[in-house]
Amino acid sequence: MSEVERAAMGSLVNNNQIIRIDSNLLLDPTMCDAYMDGAYLCLTPNEFNILFCMAQKPGHAFSRQELFVAAFGHDDPKSHRVLDSHIKNIRKKLKEDARNARWLKGVHGYGYRLDFAPGFEPEVSVGEGGRVFRSAHGDRVLVVDSENRIVQLDGEELALTPNEYSVLNAFTTRPGVEVSNEELSQISMGIGFAESKRALATHVKNLRKKLGEEIKNPLWIATVYGFGYRFLGAEETPEPHEEQILDDSLVELSEQLQMAFDTTSGSILLWHDVGGAYADVVERLLLPDDVVLIREDAVNKFETIRAVNELGFDERALFYRSSPCVVDANDWFADVEASAESFVPETQSDLVEARENVIEDDECGPAAAAPRVAVAEDVHPQPFHGERVDTGSEGAMASEPTLPKLDEDWYLLSQFAELAGCSPDETLKVELFAYQTGFTLYADCACRGRGVSQTDFYLSLMHGAIVEHDSLPQSMLNCMSFKNMVYRAIRSGDLLDYDESSWITRDGLDELDIRDADLRSFALDAIERGAEDDTPYFTVPSLRRCASDLPLLEYGLSDTFYESALLSQEDLLGHGNLVGIKLFAPRGHPMKGRDFIQAVVAREISIDIDDLVDLLSEEYGVVVPRAQLIQIIRKSDLFYSSASERVFVSHDQFVLEVE
Repeated sequence: MSEVERAAMGSLVNNNQIIRIDSNLLLDPTMCDAYMDGAYLCLTPNEFNILFCMAQKPGHAFSRQELFVAAFGHDDPKSHRVLDSHIKNIRKKLKEDARNARWLKGVHGYGYRLDFAPGFEPEVSVGEGGRVFRSAHGDRVLVVDSENRIVQLDGEELALTPNEYSVLNAFTTRPGVEVSNEELSQISMGIGFAESKRALATHVKNLRKKLGEEIKNPLWIATVYGFGYRFLGAEETPEPHEEQILDDSLVELSEQLQMAFDTTSGSILLWHDVGGAYADVVERLLLPDDVVLIREDAVNKFETIRAVNELGFDERALFYRSSPCVVDANDWFADVEASAESFVPETQSDLVEARENVIEDDECGPAAAAPRVAVAEDVHPQPFHGERVDTGSEGAMASEPTLPKLDEDWYLLSQFAELAGCSPDETLKVELFAYQTGFTLYADCACRGRGVSQTDFYLSLMHGAIVEHDSLPQSMLNCMSFKNMVYRAIRSGDLLDYDESSWITRDGLDELDIRDADLRSFALDAIERGAEDDTPYFTVPSLRRCASDLPLLEYGLSDTFYESALLSQEDLLGHGNLVGIKLFAPRGHPMKGRDFIQAVVAREISIDIDDLVDLLSEEYGVVVPRAQLIQIIRKSDLFYSSASERVFVSHDQFVLEVE
């Protein structure tokens, strides 16, 4: 390398905009230039875009579709193979062999990835989505990195076909669980076992061969004769360190937000975090695809109002407000607050331990001198003030609290604090009152019973086969912890929506002779029938139209019930919402309303806007007003021609049809 080349290399490295793949390969995105060993690489714009796209996430497996969009700005499935020619030219300019690539490596049947050169960075190990397994005898280690589509056995990367990878990924997501042939075929290949019987057996056989095991002495995959297979690998979970604990708390908070959005009918969830306790982490939360974060503390009033007004019809918003001001009739935010539901994070503090600490703090204090007192039935509730009562014995004074009669088994925290004669912020007084009355405190409510689980308490209210909403207090129905319990119970199948005003319990499902296997079979059949329409998305109305012979549909129950049944299979299905109708698709598909619209239009290539409105209504039960549909289309990758009033799958398709 000449002195001039070394000087040029040094100036590039000092530039913060430069991407350094290793000491020999540099990318300059500001000038769209690439340098290898100090020499300029003459890359075409498309070649640079492909290389630059992969350089953003070294080691990540990019599909051909992702790289094609990066290079050309749009997607054309028929031209994906053109990408291979560009990759070939890039490799030629990098002077590397495809069979022994230094940087640009192929992912068989999927796409490509850009790796650091050996020796510059540690070997690719486990990414954020990676999991580590040890074999049945504990002498071999398997790493499955689902984010980067990398599989390593004892440190050596395995070259798996897409189907082999899908089969292995299906195994490792359920270690130790027997997986049926039917389920494995559906998850890995998207088709039934009858059509894939031989193919599945071949993939498993090849996978076993690459994992280096014998059928008679399996280390990883055991055959369950007459049923399917079981993955023998034991997952190794590393000890959590400080950063992992922080990440776990963010994941938990993200899950609480997901529950809140799934149980909220409105489009705006208000998080009023007075003092900004969560201000530093709100940007890092994992929000649903269709949720937009609006932070009043990050922009001015005008920008905030504009963000609310520009909210799409297929979008929802998390409105984060940390200002301590009180909303009144003159505040611009009054209208938003009136229609928004509030979000309050659940606390993880151990209230039982806190109550014990209150009692032990001062043996002579009110806690020690306030035993539980039996209350007569005719005593009306009144605030607890811990009044001193004259016992008449030598003028001695004894501290005898007058406890109010608590007729209910459940109170909102604000109601419970009012009965205690204090505000909810006076934690010690509220906890002491709960201890004296035999209640357990939670983030937003108090339940009768010592140390009772909040979920168990709520489920204990669900008596009989059908539980009417009207049988529970309205304040409980609106309580976030109750909504979260219903959300979790539906995801676990312990409770399902029966109709708009009632739930069906396990007892009710048993009376209808509906088992967990029936719910799972319904979800798998729905995925298969949805795929027959050349789109992964489906709704319950679309299933009624094209798959009315499904066994569960023959019960003739409400759409609400079938939506709830599909929601209980969250490991198979993702879900979204468009104008009040729930959309479903196999796990991994984006679930915004615009993604669903794009898939429908892609099936037609181009379609008249009024015909699209009718198609969505008749086939999917999604009634979208014309104006709203046009707005959704304009926010997507589709192209709408106002002159012809027609929707095209892309601008190129519009040009093609016009010409």
